[in-house]
Amino acid sequence: VISKCSFGVYIFHLFVMGLISPYIQHINEMNGKFGTIILCVLTLFTSFVLSYIFGKIPLMKKTILQ
Repeated sequence: VISKCSFGVYIFHLFVMGLISPYIQHINEMNGKFGTIILCVLTLFTSFVLSYIFGKIPLMKKTILQ
């Protein structure tokens, strides 16, 4: 499952990071390292979930997320 979703994580991570980063901005002001760790974990988890969901769609599964 992880190997099938890894390309999807690669595709989605920049999009997800762009969506999440404004919400993490106030954490980065208080403690930069903590905000960066939260951003990385949330981005990885959200990208993995999106890749798994898109992998269940037959057209996406055959074309992009093989």
